[in-house]
Amino acid sequence: MQLFIPRCPKCLGILERNGDTLTCAGCGEIYSVKHNIILFLDSLPLKEKVISRKTFFDNIAETYDNSIVSIVESMGCKWRSYTETLEDIIRTMDNKIILDIGCGTSFPLASFLPDSTEYLGLDLSSAMLTAASDFVSKDVNATFLNIEAEKLPLSEKSVDVCLSLFSLNSIPEPEKVVEKIMQVVRDGGEFIASFPVSPSGIHDNDINSPIREEVLEGLFYPLVKDRWKVSYFQCGSIRIYRFLKG
Repeated sequence: MQLFIPRCPKCLGILERNGDTLTCAGCGEIYSVKHNIILFLDSLPLKEKVISRKTFFDNIAETYDNSIVSIVESMGCKWRSYTETLEDIIRTMDNKIILDIGCGTSFPLASFLPDSTEYLGLDLSSAMLTAASDFVSKDVNATFLNIEAEKLPLSEKSVDVCLSLFSLNSIPEPEKVVEKIMQVVRDGGEFIASFPVSPSGIHDNDINSPIREEVLEGLFYPLVKDRWKVSYFQCGSIRIYRFLKG
């Protein structure tokens, strides 16, 4: 497996690999690499709120897969319907570089990844990424980034597809993440997102917190303004959006 080398999250400088570390040619920061997980957060100062969120997701890593199934079905969507829809989308992505923001354990996505995929799983939780590195097929070229989504350390137009499955609704500043996504997805690429939607739900940054319709309109307005084509699949209160970058 060949590690996908991102940029330095501190200065966006070029990272150079030296065994089990990456060194920034710009600021000199050194980041550890373990089992294809780049442990950015071990070398960066973290705010108390970030530490709290990281600890929360680290603590639920072992039960995360079951939780996602329960959340989907509690939203009026059969698990089979949800996964079959995702599978139909992901199975077509041969030879693509896929960025998965808030990947968690990569469940259930990893079950559908074509072997030709280059997969970048990003998550705040190192415990989630450890589980993901075990779950993703060894035939898939996978790299995992332990970093906040708001500090996405990738070059412009460096990925073909960006995924955000049940993650945008748990990120404190999702509008910043959407801005990053618009930068890193190549022309002709896609952005795919799923989350629970409610006309009156309260957005409280939880994994099962619905996003209000008016919040969605504001969140995705930059994509619409930039003429990304949009379609979506609705299953119960869950919506799967597909944005195509023109």
